[in-house]
Amino acid sequence: MYFSSFLQQSKCFINWFFLLSDNADTQAIPQWRISAFRIILFCSFLQCLFSMYSTYSRAIEFNLLYIVITTIAFLSFITAVFILSCRFYKLSAHLFLINIVASSIAIDALTMTTELAHAGYVLMYASPIIALMLLGYRVALFYMALNILPLYLLSNDVDLLYSSHLTMQLPNAMLRVNSLVFVFFNISIPLALIRIIVAAKRINQIHLSSNECLKGKSELYRDFFTDSDNAQIIVDNNGYVVDYNHSTEILFDIDKVDSSLLNSKQLLTSFLPSLALNDFEQCQIIEYKDLFLQVTNQKTGSSKYNVYTFNNYTNEQAIKNNLLIMEQENKRLKYSDNIMGLPNKYWFENQSNRFILKNKAVIYIVIIENIDNEYLKLKYGQEALQKSLVNAYKKLKNSFNDTLLPAYVENERLAFMISGLSKLQLEEKLLTEIKPMLDSESPLQQSFRFGYAYHQGDQEA
Repeated sequence: MYFSSFLQQSKCFINWFFLLSDNADTQAIPQWRISAFRIILFCSFLQCLFSMYSTYSRAIEFNLLYIVITTIAFLSFITAVFILSCRFYKLSAHLFLINIVASSIAIDALTMTTELAHAGYVLMYASPIIALMLLGYRVALFYMALNILPLYLLSNDVDLLYSSHLTMQLPNAMLRVNSLVFVFFNISIPLALIRIIVAAKRINQIHLSSNECLKGKSELYRDFFTDSDNAQIIVDNNGYVVDYNHSTEILFDIDKVDSSLLNSKQLLTSFLPSLALNDFEQCQIIEYKDLFLQVTNQKTGSSKYNVYTFNNYTNEQAIKNNLLIMEQENKRLKYSDNIMGLPNKYWFENQSNRFILKNKAVIYIVIIENIDNEYLKLKYGQEALQKSLVNAYKKLKNSFNDTLLPAYVENERLAFMISGLSKLQLEEKLLTEIKPMLDSESPLQQSFRFGYAYHQGDQEA
């Protein structure tokens, strides 16, 4: 249990130390570059540490202090670069490449064997590969050109040893330098390349997953937009048309070649002036030529575009209009007398109740009927009597402004309301104005009589 926990913690530490996780981040430098750089730096640090450990005692013994100083200098330099590698990556990478060049020159200048001195330049040949991994092809091209210099020195047998005036070197120097070159080319660079290959595989897997996701979204786009049975138009936040599907072409009879909607500067409202653009889901009914269209608006996930969906609502609108006509007809039949064609008692009761609730003054409800109804039916017939009542209704409605809500209340009787009068004023108006008007101007012999009741607050009579 303890060993398993130790392994898990060690794994977490290594992932953190060498940045092996490849987590998505917003850094300008890819994490795999920093990770590969830290692997190379760590291997170089171990090489410097081992060189310092293996040569320190012998260098003191032979009084070769320059080897101790050089080793400590390179070890300190690598440590500083390692610390700066995350925050100042580019600067650190350039410094490390300069360190490789300096190491090659130091090996050539501080060794007495010509073959060994020239072996130091092999390190410099690795600089383009490392530059390509860490900083890109432009820096790599620079170091490729720079490597012409060691090639020239080797070709012309130029040896920096003569300028250093050294007369002694450590035993087994050839083995040490070759070991340094071997470890650098066979451990440091391969491990960094393995890290880059692993990162490339991960990135490729992410791209494959993204492609699958995009493929799925493309299929959804085709199913829900391109091949949708509903006409859909995509517009940007400014109301300009971005795209529309085939169903839109059919619904609006759009020519694929000459359509003005294909112009990216075309506003949707210029094509559909009655449409109200909005930023929220809302159903609208608009007219387009002979069609009624139901329009819904929906924001996309990016909130940069709106999708307007158009459904042909013509049949539904026709049904709605027919239902409205039927409703109005039902109201007319309910509140109108079928024979007389006048407002009936239900209408009168409904309207009079509303009027009474809104007014606190004395309100009189007056009922009128023709005294000679039976005689007139026998002599002139029912139709003539009905015509007489219609004429009386029209006179009450049009000739007297204070006779309110006249209506036919069955049994050859009419009703209306009067407010704002006293009893004496009401009786005087009925006898001197309304009755003479109703009795006259008719070929029939008719004489109307009146009955009334009043209402004021809770009092009725």
